[in-house]
Amino acid sequence: MNGSPPTKRLAPKALLLAYLALGCSACGGSDDAATSNDRSSGCGQESTIGVTNRSIDVGGVERTYVLSVPFAYDPDTPLPVVFVWHGRTDSGAIARGYLGIEEAANENAIFVYPDGLPIEDGDTAWDVTPDGTDVAFFDNLVATLSAEYCVATRRVFAAGVSFGGYFTHRLGCSRADVLRAIAPVASGLPWPLGTCSNGIAAWMAHGESDEVVTFADGETARDRWVANDGCTDISRPTEPPPCVAYQGCTVGQPVHWCAYEGGHVWPDFAAEAIWQFFAR
Repeated sequence: MNGSPPTKRLAPKALLLAYLALGCSACGGSDDAATSNDRSSGCGQESTIGVTNRSIDVGGVERTYVLSVPFAYDPDTPLPVVFVWHGRTDSGAIARGYLGIEEAANENAIFVYPDGLPIEDGDTAWDVTPDGTDVAFFDNLVATLSAEYCVATRRVFAAGVSFGGYFTHRLGCSRADVLRAIAPVASGLPWPLGTCSNGIAAWMAHGESDEVVTFADGETARDRWVANDGCTDISRPTEPPPCVAYQGCTVGQPVHWCAYEGGHVWPDFAAEAIWQFFAR
């Protein structure tokens, strides 16, 4: 697995739908409780709860995803939405089965597990180009869910592992106006990066002995967000060990970095730490 995007574009870029205008316009500020400005058009509608397998048309291509809505969902109470992007060869259902962020959230968020499309070797993966088919997929999912569910539009998050982490970085660059924070694990920056001068809250973790995505690639990604978020190069320990928080970052755009012993694996502490980062 590497940061290069698939060579074949699998679908044209869908139009960015109007619901994206409800995105995180105040990401630089505090994380107050949901207000009237943090409610999607789907608030007040009765919708399906529980775990469902769904599909959506994106530029003439059927895209699939797993949607998990808490059983305690209240259509009048905006909930955060967490998008979780799987690694190469995996699926949304596989990611839901082992990453554990949903369990850590304890029914306090809606979770979305999209499925990647096959690339030239048949493995499922993501188009990480700035205007690629999977950015369009994300746009369509945000619009669809915002219309159907009561979404806290200022609390939309993305997490991913391996190739899914590369795509999470992509969204952090291309959709910072929609996302509140990102959490890529065991990944580097996508190529081509394109314009990426914006800041966004970022939680990152990387194995020091990663044999698939080098530790240096993870450090490069970390340094990008440290710079974009206006942080200093001074870090201090934060929970959980071995994580550190960089100092002096722009208000609302913290950067946490967790260098753990081990290779290209999902660390045991990641799920709880990511949710706590998002919840703050």
